[in-house]
Amino acid sequence: MRRAQVEKTRKERKAREAFRVEQEGKAAQQPNNALVSDPELQKPATLDILLAFEDYSRVREREFEEQMRRAQVEKTRKERKAREAFRDVLQSLVKSGQMKARTKWKDVYPSFSDDIRYLDMLGNHGSNPLELFWDLVDNLDQQLDAKIAVAEGAIKRHSKKLEAQQEKQVPEGKEMNLFKISPETSEEEFLAVIQGNEDEDVRKLSMQDLQESYQTLHSQAMKQQADERRRAERRQRHLQDDLRYALRKLSEPIDLSMSYEEAGPELTSRCLGLTCLL
Repeated sequence: MRRAQVEKTRKERKAREAFRVEQEGKAAQQPNNALVSDPELQKPATLDILLAFEDYSRVREREFEEQMRRAQVEKTRKERKAREAFRDVLQSLVKSGQMKARTKWKDVYPSFSDDIRYLDMLGNHGSNPLELFWDLVDNLDQQLDAKIAVAEGAIKRHSKKLEAQQEKQVPEGKEMNLFKISPETSEEEFLAVIQGNEDEDVRKLSMQDLQESYQTLHSQAMKQQADERRRAERRQRHLQDDLRYALRKLSEPIDLSMSYEEAGPELTSRCLGLTCLL
């Protein structure tokens, strides 16, 4: 009997509590007449506005920075892929033989000028196409220089053998007849000297390596000969100009019917400055 009374009292208490919470909720939903009627109280505080704006600015700033970061990462990725694609273009030219050591940009540019892999690199940050080209050419040049050094080592060994053979045969003061690559040297003569003085480094060179070494050394000899010819022609022109100037300065003209052998002493006697020209 007492237990039933306690249970009834508990249920009544819960019902009263639930009724009170419901009434308070309804009261909270009803507008406050004083707040509604006072326009000053309805305005938000300036500090609240500033704090809200600051919070909003931070959020937008973080969003912008993240957007820019992602854009930069994507741009960097695209530029790196463009460089890798253009390196593939250059490597294909090396494999096809179009690009070798000492190759000039103008020699290979027409082969990729319209290639999208080249066009995609234009205007990008980092290494440009010309820099990638020269990086590869420099690497090829170093490889070729190493091969040429091996070939020149074989030529030096050949020259030492010739010196030993000619040491007692060639008269003193006369130049020995040693092997030297000149414009007249053929590829067969070059290969015969190299292969006749092989060592471990020479045996590592392929026939293509030897041919490239010959072509480079032969081209250098041709260029040297052409440079010497131009220098000689330039000296000759200067001497001719000096002679013409000296002739104009003579007090009495030279007889045009005289030969050079006859005019030479005459010019020397009249113009001491012409001694070196005659």
